[in-house]
Amino acid sequence: MDYQELFSNIKTRIEQLLYENALSMRKLSLSIGKNDDYIKKVLAGAITPPLPVLVDICNYFGITLIDLLSTEVEHPVEIQRLNTLMKDMPREKLEALITLLSGSAP
Repeated sequence: MDYQELFSNIKTRIEQLLYENALSMRKLSLSIGKNDDYIKKVLAGAITPPLPVLVDICNYFGITLIDLLSTEVEHPVEIQRLNTLMKDMPREKLEALITLLSGSAP
């Protein structure tokens, strides 16, 4: 993967996160401590956000940097929420959830 492809993936993921969370570019910009048009400039390709800003974006949405960069996971916010819920879940409940999600009987 080259830089252009990586940056394109980042922009696409940010657009997806904004859409799925009904969030404006302005609100995200201000929430991460930037000027109100910062995210707009990022999505337009006018600026490339440095790593600390990418981490701030991830923290805002409760996802990891890998979630932001990866194209393999379609809905990273929901996956992280499930991850959090499952961390302390007893094994029996995890097995039941796996069965439910896989659509197969135990």
